[in-house]
Amino acid sequence: MQPTMKWYKFIIYVQLILAPLIDLLNAYTTITGAAYEAEMTGGKNIVYNMYPSLETIDKVYGFLLIGIAVLGFIARQKLAKYSNLGPKLYFAFLGATLGAVLFYLIGLLSIFHEPEQIAGASQLFGNVIGLIILICVNIPYFKNREHLFVND
Repeated sequence: MQPTMKWYKFIIYVQLILAPLIDLLNAYTTITGAAYEAEMTGGKNIVYNMYPSLETIDKVYGFLLIGIAVLGFIARQKLAKYSNLGPKLYFAFLGATLGAVLFYLIGLLSIFHEPEQIAGASQLFGNVIGLIILICVNIPYFKNREHLFVND
């Protein structure tokens, strides 16, 4: 009996299209400081003057997100072609995303010291938990289907 591929189709037709696009949008808002401008006019300058190291953390995180988005699009193409690199690149995408979120969260905590002081901290913690769950769920999923990913 062939294993079902519904989750695989969700990954290549939804997750690995939307996630990289969202990463690019988040990269834009963190690199440009646009997230702070939405709160108040001149908000970026006010925030970065109060917390100068935040600008560096935002920019590094933004550029990481651009690289992760590219990796996500490549992983999607490799998975869609049943390449043997597909699952590996998908796990690299999930791992890189987890690493970037942890970097950003730790960077923000080094500045603000308390999660309550960080706007969106609960979302970042939720992302960490969600990514760990995705990795744990996908390991056996792709292990049971590794015979399908044989193309170069």
